[in-house]
Amino acid sequence: MVNTAPLLTYSDLAHSFDMAICGIESDSGSDDLYQLGLVIHVVSMAKKNSFCALTADAFGSAHTALTIFLPLIATPYPLSPQMQESYKEVYKTAKKEIVEQLNYLKKEFCENTNQDWEKVVKALGIIQFHAGLLIRKHANVMRINQSAASLPMPPPTG
Repeated sequence: MVNTAPLLTYSDLAHSFDMAICGIESDSGSDDLYQLGLVIHVVSMAKKNSFCALTADAFGSAHTALTIFLPLIATPYPLSPQMQESYKEVYKTAKKEIVEQLNYLKKEFCENTNQDWEKVVKALGIIQFHAGLLIRKHANVMRINQSAASLPMPPPTG
C-alpha cells in the first residue's frame, strides 16, 4: 500500500514558523529559523521558485546575525555601559522586526493560495536589513577589541 499523505502540509510549515518565532522571542536561539530556512530551500528546489530560495537565504542570514550578536549583550562582555544599552536596543528592535516579518511570511506561505511576491520580497528586505545591521555592529565590536588588544602593554611598575 502506497502512502499518499504529503510530506509537508501547510500546518507543518505553520508549526515550523511558530517554532522559529518562539525561539527568537524567547532568546533561546534561532536554530528553528535555520531549520525552517532549510525546509523552504527544499521547497524552492522542488517548485523551482526563486522567491522561496530568497526566503531561505534571508532566514539563514537572520539566524547567523542573531546567533553571533546575542552573546554581545547576554554575557559579560567588555562594552561600555552606553554601548551595552545601545546594542541591547538594536537587538530588541531587530528581533521585533524579524518576528513581525516572520508572522507576515507565515500568513503568506501557509494561508494564502496566491502569494503577493512583491510584499514577500519587501518582508525579506526588512529581515536582511536587520540581520546586516546586527552583523555590522558585531564586526564593529570585534574590530574595537582587536585594536585594543594590539596596543602595547604598559611597562611593569616597581
